[in-house]
Amino acid sequence: MAENLVRMPRAQEVLDRELYELHNARLSLFLQISKEVKTRDAYFLNDYSNPKLKSKIKAQEKTMRSLRKQLDENIVAEKAAVKKYMPEIEIERERERNIEEGHIVSDEEKKDDFLTLMRDIFRKDHESGRSLKKVTFYKNDISQLFSPGTSAEGKPYDSYEFEKACVSAKITGLLTGQITIYGSYISVSASIISFPGAKVIGSATEVGVIDDLKMISLSIARLLTPKIADSMPIELEFEIEPEEAKKDIMITVDDLVYRNLSTNLISQSGVHRIMFSAPGYNEISTSYSFIGNRRFHIKANMTKTDSGAANLIFKRLSHGDVFANGTFSGKLDDENQVARIIVDGHDILGHFIDVDGKSADFFIDGNLMREDSYLQLSIKTFDRSKYIESRRRWMYTSYSILICSLIPTFYCYGNSYAASRAYNLNASSSANSIFSGSSASSSYNISYQDAKNWQLASNITTGISVACGAWFVYELVRYLQAANTVLPAKAKKISDKKLVKIKTKEEKRLEAVHLKKQQEADVLANKEAMAENDKKNESNTLESNKTGGKKE
Repeated sequence: MAENLVRMPRAQEVLDRELYELHNARLSLFLQISKEVKTRDAYFLNDYSNPKLKSKIKAQEKTMRSLRKQLDENIVAEKAAVKKYMPEIEIERERERNIEEGHIVSDEEKKDDFLTLMRDIFRKDHESGRSLKKVTFYKNDISQLFSPGTSAEGKPYDSYEFEKACVSAKITGLLTGQITIYGSYISVSASIISFPGAKVIGSATEVGVIDDLKMISLSIARLLTPKIADSMPIELEFEIEPEEAKKDIMITVDDLVYRNLSTNLISQSGVHRIMFSAPGYNEISTSYSFIGNRRFHIKANMTKTDSGAANLIFKRLSHGDVFANGTFSGKLDDENQVARIIVDGHDILGHFIDVDGKSADFFIDGNLMREDSYLQLSIKTFDRSKYIESRRRWMYTSYSILICSLIPTFYCYGNSYAASRAYNLNASSSANSIFSGSSASSSYNISYQDAKNWQLASNITTGISVACGAWFVYELVRYLQAANTVLPAKAKKISDKKLVKIKTKEEKRLEAVHLKKQQEADVLANKEAMAENDKKNESNTLESNKTGGKKE
């Protein structure tokens, strides 16, 4: 029942929740007022002076006035909440009556009611917390049953104790019922009670045989789900192509099967799974949340089911087992290098395991899967995790060396820059002293050779850092390529021209394999013949020896 199910809380539910909170707040305020009154009366029993007694009573009266004000505001808020939600509650009641009578408001009728449309658009009271809620089970476990505790055990569902237990457990809808068995027949009655408020929002009863409990469960779920979701009926309009498939089309909505559906289908809004199937066509299905409109147009393009198998050829000579969507599709060896994969109109996720136990995945687009088509696959089998780890270590090593190389580079560059500046200042000071006749000179003791040496060192270290950076980029690219090896290889369609070359090459390879096997068989036969001759010669020698001994 709760799979992909969402619901919009009814206005009555939201009102009951607000009234429940206001009711609890009133109880709390009343208890606080009672406590403050007792505290005030206790002041008269103490030995206080008149000024102090008046001061304490005044402070207590102030607190009591604040509590009385909150209590009055609570009562006013309760009346305001009832007034606020009553129009929506009346609309919901009218809608339920229309649903029970089988009347669905059409789009044309709704458009004619312009005032209703404008009211729905510009209504501002949607901020009251009424939003789509996901339906979940108690403790997110269908096997968990709710126990109200010893204080509420055996109490009616509409009692304050039972309601408090449900609200404390955050239960907004309680599924309860009764099972009656007579022989091999069973009667199941179920109800949904909304909390707070303890109002029954839906009931269902089904009778069947004990051996068919699934049918009973599905029937009750179909009857109760619209009540839980509080959904309006929707109209599903189907368009099937091609026309040939429409003749024997079978449409499955959730668990209900419709054959030769000639009219539009009326269902409840919400999430539905729809499946289309017809003899000779591939089965298609989808899940969609049918919420927000009264009518939905669904178009299904049925594709014919291809029979037979497609031929998958590996680009490299391979030996091992081929699996397609978990099904064994063939064994590759010296005699056979083509895997036959059954065509079903869907994408193929395959797996190849070579004779050494190494494996690789591959993917075939369903559009390429045609009867007797030829596809080529380039695949490598190796330990990908080990390869990725190796490339990762090389990348980190190159990055570490790059960082380390930057230290002497910055050091030499800084000294080269400083030496060049100092030498230029020396030269500039000497030139100024010559032309001005002054004896002043720079205090930097840097020669031309020193500046040149630092510049050479800077160039060498910079070149090393650039080389390390290039190495790091290279290793980074290789690491990313290694990480991509976990993706399945994609099969490609083989052109007719290329297919002729592949078949010619394969025929030559098979001839070589057969010739080699024939040669090995001939060698083995010669060895066996020689061994047989040796045994005969040895047997003849023994017999001759025995005969010669007897003559002597």
